[in-house]
Amino acid sequence: MDTTLQTRKPIDALTSEDLEAFAIWEFAMDEEADDAQDETWVRPLDRATIPRDASSLSVAADFVAADGTPFVGVVALSTDEEIAFDGAGLLADGAYVYAAHGAKTPLRYKTSTASELGKPPGGIYPLRFTLRALLEGEAAPRSGVFS
Repeated sequence: MDTTLQTRKPIDALTSEDLEAFAIWEFAMDEEADDAQDETWVRPLDRATIPRDASSLSVAADFVAADGTPFVGVVALSTDEEIAFDGAGLLADGAYVYAAHGAKTPLRYKTSTASELGKPPGGIYPLRFTLRALLEGEAAPRSGVFS
């Protein structure tokens, strides 16, 4: 099924095709009254740039693990007060793997993430990323590191 502006799904059900179709996703909190949806559901934004006044966006990104392995996934990003990279999820072998929980990921999460990816923590972290969308008003995509 094609990804459209009407697409709604849990964040951990996003696919690389979804991220190719739309780079910026937001939580559909105003739709939680729908019995089939909860607070984990996202919808695409019809925008080419990341807005400067948003919270809890999920933005498509390209990742490179410490051992050089490339991944596609999303970075949790808020821009309402300051630019904050709040976490990340990777798409790996059809699964959504939570990879970062804040700027400095606790060891227990690193170990779990690495195990899900079949690697030691040192093979994943530091985990580098480059966003696939520009922040409104900027000329180059933001990049960063989850350590």
